Amino acid sequence: MTENPIENRRKIKVEVLSYYSLHDIPECIVCGRIDITKLEIDHIEDGGNKHREQLNNHGGYAFYRWLKINGFPEGYQTLCRSCNEDKSFITGTRKGVSGRKGFSVLKYDADGKLIAKYKSLREAARINKINHQNISYAIRSKKNNYVWKLEK
Repeated sequence: MTENPIENRRKIKVEVLSYYSLHDIPECIVCGRIDITKLEIDHIEDGGNKHREQLNNHGGYAFYRWLKINGFPEGYQTLCRSCNEDKSFITGTRKGVSGRKGFSVLKYDADGKLIAKYKSLREAARINKINHQNISYAIRSKKNNYVWKLEK
């Protein structure tokens, strides 16, 4: 009996998303969302559009298949669409949007003393164990226990 091609595609998607998640189930590594229809693979260091052009592939199943065939290379993570769009806005990689590419994230205490410098919003969120959206909001609104700033 031959395997159903639609079921095979779903299995590969689940396998790839699970591999690039923090746990053994497909979930967004930022917000924990588990709705498989809303999850996607993100290039950690950006450049996803250029990479897919080089592979002559438009993402989706073809990209999941490529990741599996190539032994699940490093440099990818599972994000939900919402977190991926937030990341794209912050890093300036979303088409048609001027973002903040090339900025470090600085964390100051209430007295203005520099506490830490991070190479990215994602790194700051991971190390501080908070959602990157909270840091992004704090950068824009300046309402937080800490002062967060961007540095070019």
